[in-house]
Amino acid sequence: IIQKGTEIGVSAFIPFTSKRTVVQLNEKKEQKRLERWHKIAKEAAEQAHRGKIPTLFSVMEWKEVLEIAKDNFAIIAYEQEKTQSLARIMDQHLDKYQHIMLMVGPEGGFTEEEIEEAINEGIELIDLSIPKRITSVNGAVTGVEFIKAELGKADADGRRRPVPIEGSEAIIECDVVIQAIGQVVSTESVKFSNGPE
Repeated sequence: IIQKGTEIGVSAFIPFTSKRTVVQLNEKKEQKRLERWHKIAKEAAEQAHRGKIPTLFSVMEWKEVLEIAKDNFAIIAYEQEKTQSLARIMDQHLDKYQHIMLMVGPEGGFTEEEIEEAINEGIELIDLSIPKRITSVNGAVTGVEFIKAELGKADADGRRRPVPIEGSEAIIECDVVIQAIGQVVSTESVKFSNGPE
């Protein structure tokens, strides 16, 4: 998340713990993890030719993050949300805010109590969606197709992976796609319609 987020222009990362957080860090482990994350952000900023390394906050508790979120436009990707999509949220709010705070849950997902607390602070919920393909006509980009997802069953480590919901595809129209890149460019996951493979 830190590498790819840095490459696409994220300005800050706020790691936090909540009820279902699997990895619990003591002070020594937290310091080592923060140093590692800073190194990742620095290298990603250099790779992407960004002039600024994102701010990396110390690990916070859920209640502390809620305090920050209530003063910002914040959204949570939540597996139980069925109607509100990222596209709809962006259409409704993008012109009103310079910054968007995207909150991503822990390995075990948010609890219902945490979601209720977030809603009470004015945080918007969006469904989980996975980019599926870039659409095009005559080689020109026309949009990105997403498919809704839900969290699967927990694995041995307590992590729940997104599982696509067949038949839930939606396209967000656009004429430019900026993809975060890694050390090696891979186009294996990108499928074009009516254009290059």
